[in-house]
Amino acid sequence: MLLQEFQDYMRLTFREGPDRRAQETLLALIKENHLNEISDVVVLKETIENRRGRKDRLVNAFDEFVRHLQRRGHDVATSGVRGLSPVVLKIELLKYLHEPRKIQEIRDEFGIDERQIRRIREDFRNGFDLLGQPVQVGERRTRDNRYLTVTEDENFRSTVHPIVSLLNLSQVYQITILTLDALKSQKAMYDRYLTYANHVYSQLSDYARGIIDRANVNDHPLRADKPEGFLSEYDMFDSDPSSWFIYLLKKGAQADITFVADGAVGNARVIARGFEDDKFEFETENGESILIHPDDILAFANVVGYSSDQSDI
Repeated sequence: MLLQEFQDYMRLTFREGPDRRAQETLLALIKENHLNEISDVVVLKETIENRRGRKDRLVNAFDEFVRHLQRRGHDVATSGVRGLSPVVLKIELLKYLHEPRKIQEIRDEFGIDERQIRRIREDFRNGFDLLGQPVQVGERRTRDNRYLTVTEDENFRSTVHPIVSLLNLSQVYQITILTLDALKSQKAMYDRYLTYANHVYSQLSDYARGIIDRANVNDHPLRADKPEGFLSEYDMFDSDPSSWFIYLLKKGAQADITFVADGAVGNARVIARGFEDDKFEFETENGESILIHPDDILAFANVVGYSSDQSDI
């Protein structure tokens, strides 16, 4: 239907020169992307936005075509439900699918059809760029045909939580330099907060990084490298074994640890309690408090995972 409507529109609104070529480009995009439904104008708009180079005439041609569809009585939403852009639509759908949802629930919530839902779900599974960061997340289907976005192995399930915050430079300074200053003596936490500070720092402009660099009098190793993107819980454990402690602290669950104390190897069943200077604090089954440096922890075992009826970490 969309292709036929556009061909009819071209016949009704004859254009010459660059304006005609813009219409012909739109026609080619509709054909190449197999955009058949009127609701596919959202996909057409996203395709135009992703093109490189100048596209003023193309955008004008698209806007004229949308107005033509509206005059023809079509209910056209070019940016998803509630005026969401394609990027924001993906962010909101990522969050909405933290809990199992039926396709009809997604349609009702976002005002998009099954084809658009399928395209976005494929992007989630195959990987896509979200505000400069790569995102790839799995999908699980429940027995009653509900879907949720989740990356999991046999024990652990991780969900993506996109967070966008618009800050002035004084606020950026607080959550990067001042936070790292406060944690400089606490090795157990410093490296983790340095990771998050670099997530912020890497997204700053050259102008903003210059100001933060001048304020970095304690020489925290901030890096402008592009962040790696979404890291599942299990991948986090693999790349940084002591992050098991953060997980246990969040979950409030027990686990077995193997550690070195006074030159000997020990084992204990513990609950994570907090930090003291550069050490992790645990509580044993008999209520004893023990402090262990992260480098002295050899292994975590029997960590409680998430059962199959829970949808997020």
